[in-house]
Amino acid sequence: MIHFIVYLLILHTMAMGEDSPAYYTPTDYILLDCGAPSSSNTVSEDGRKWVTDERSKFSTFNFESASFVSKASGQDHFVTHVPYMTARTFRDKFTYSFTVSVGLKFLRFYFYPVQYSGFDATTSFSSVTANGHLLLKNFSAYLTLSAVDGQPASLSEEFVVPCFETEKLNVTFSPSPNSLAFVNGIEVVSMPKNMYVKHQDDSVLS
Repeated sequence: MIHFIVYLLILHTMAMGEDSPAYYTPTDYILLDCGAPSSSNTVSEDGRKWVTDERSKFSTFNFESASFVSKASGQDHFVTHVPYMTARTFRDKFTYSFTVSVGLKFLRFYFYPVQYSGFDATTSFSSVTANGHLLLKNFSAYLTLSAVDGQPASLSEEFVVPCFETEKLNVTFSPSPNSLAFVNGIEVVSMPKNMYVKHQDDSVLS
């Protein structure tokens, strides 16, 4: 069972037109299993295929100096092996760069804040941006989960990000001072053209 915590900044309309197809096939569909071995193309329990971020085309030049792989010390019975048993841990600012089609992108981050090899994720604080938009500021996955009734083991943070002027989606993790950042998985999916979320200043973040 995966528990979702969704932050909706301003959601005015999500409407499908009458001429919409019955089934939408996304142009962009990326499932990144962060910290998984380079030889691993893993399938999660729900049947979805994930790719590793190890030396992948999505990782930028400072991959080795800015980050390292962490393995979870244990697996909660509510948590799936993929993508939660490995994490990419960041000691410095690090950017994933996804080549995408023009349009809105659904962006989901997966977090499992437990003890890892060489890293205690319960002490992690970080900020995350996407194409310059601030998504998470001084964020603690552990404290966020602690505030939820029942204290689920994992969470995801979900956003809608505009990519109208570029075919790149640049996602940057920045550890807070005296801390490390981490992420277990990243999901990027294109959205139908006739589905829209409008913000007051025409930027789109949900």
